[in-house]
Amino acid sequence: MMSLRCCRRRHTVSSSRNEGCEATTNLFEDEGGRYYVVISDKGQYSLWPAFVDAPEGWTIVHGGESRKPCLDYKVMVEHGKWQKDS
Repeated sequence: MMSLRCCRRRHTVSSSRNEGCEATTNLFEDEGGRYYVVISDKGQYSLWPAFVDAPEGWTIVHGGESRKPCLDYKVMVEHGKWQKDS
């Protein structure tokens, strides 16, 4: 089972709460973190922390950047406004 570090302790991903964790952070809202934009086989986009492998059925389509550029990309693609360089 995979574990993530949110403070000085490791917690399993499946844990519903991080018992004993004094500095829990949301891994998907860390402004200082690095992210990927991933897409599911159903066409759904999401941000994903760069230090965690993309889940099965999801493909990395953009990223390795800070949260804001990845979020901007995700919103633009979802609204059909992203222009690829030709």
